[in-house]
Amino acid sequence: MRRPDSRARHQALRYGFIEEKYDMKVPRHDINRFKSSDALVVVGLIIGLTASAGIPVFAQSSGTWTNTGRMNIPRAGHTSTLLQTGEVLVTGGENATDFLASAELYNPSTGQWMMTGSMTAPRINHKATLLQNGEVLVSGGDNSTGALASAELYNVSTGQWKSTGSMTIPRTMHGATLLSNGRC
Repeated sequence: MRRPDSRARHQALRYGFIEEKYDMKVPRHDINRFKSSDALVVVGLIIGLTASAGIPVFAQSSGTWTNTGRMNIPRAGHTSTLLQTGEVLVTGGENATDFLASAELYNPSTGQWMMTGSMTAPRINHKATLLQNGEVLVSGGDNSTGALASAELYNVSTGQWKSTGSMTIPRTMHGATLLSNGRC
């Protein structure tokens, strides 16, 4: 088991700051724009060595931040993916004691979080890509065994994960882009 290290904290500081004019002076991990509104949800926060579940939402039209429901499990080093349903899928990461395989769905209409099926392997610093068929492909990352080559698919309809083909080499903190031919 590993606690979020200074590298993760540094990444949150380096990549997560939002402009001060919006009064969000605490570093955050990941941002997603809602499909049918002008709001952004910011997921994950590292305070010292503790991952936070607190979630602010930014309303672009008013330039203000408001708090919304709390994640069920605090996490950092995770991914967030805007689904075709308008919900946000948050996967994996780590908290103060464990690497996480768990996943949660955020409903912007209700401001609430709901647990969904867990991934087949815990992972941090992985990539999640929304595929054209609505499934989410999660690839790579790392956990207590080191860098991962494995990949898995999330079925939005069933809320379940299944393993799929592995990458040729393990990757962590990598990029993944959906190509126009549907390949990633």
